[in-house]
This record gives sequence, C-alpha cells and structure tokens, in this order.
Amino acid sequence: MIDLYNALRTDNREQAVEAYRTWGFVNPSNELVDVLNIWRASSTPDHGGPPAQDRGDQRRALRPGDGGQSPCELRRVGGVEIPREFVFMDRAAVGLGSVFLHLKAELNWYQMFQGLIRDFDVDALTARQSAALAAQGLPQAE
Repeated sequence: MIDLYNALRTDNREQAVEAYRTWGFVNPSNELVDVLNIWRASSTPDHGGPPAQDRGDQRRALRPGDGGQSPCELRRVGGVEIPREFVFMDRAAVGLGSVFLHLKAELNWYQMFQGLIRDFDVDALTARQSAALAAQGLPQAE
C-alpha cells in the first residue's frame, strides 16, 4: 500500500505496476494499471489520489466517491482477477471511509497518513506478527 501511495503521489508508473504485482495482480497491463489508479483515486480523500498534499493546519472532511466508473472500465479492458489482499484493503478503506463520513471527521489526511507510514518497517512488522502468533500457539504465516 505504501509503495502504491508513493507511486501515485510521484506519478511513477513503474512503481505502481510493481506495487500492483506485489499485491498479487498477474501481469498488470498499462490499461489495467490506469483503471486501477482511477479506482484508487476515487476511493481516497478528495478523490485526488492518496492524501498527497499537506495543507498545513487545514482540515478537510471526506467526500463520498463515485466508484461507478471503475467497473465499466474493468470490463472494457477485459476484466481482472482481484487478489484477496486487494479486496481486504478495499473493504477496509470503504468501511473506514464510511465511518469517517458518518462522523463528519475533519483531519489533515496528509499529516495523519504520513504519521502512520513514517517509520514503517516490513521486517519489524513481520517480527511483531510472528511473536504475536507464537504467543498464541498459532502457526507462522508464510
């Protein structure tokens, strides 16, 4: 997710393609990446893609998105098998977005997101997850 965020923020197509591959999309074509980027932008604050602009102390509310364009575009490019990790992230984003809309939450989304990803380390996350699973006697994820 962080790689896709950075790819969209910097308009780096190669990084976006690699981020979609990492998520499990098989050989994402340029057209598919374009459609997925449209979908991603429509499901984020202000519909301008990820919260890529720091507007200082300005706080903004979320606006409901118009996701109607993406399914038509996906059919146009021949459809796609959506990886379950992507479905999970989409459902989580929609769920959280609806809560924020209902609460009329106003935040500086850029600053909030930067705070969440600032010190992200995949190895540290893996170690924490492994320790949590081991503490419960559960098998390690592969």
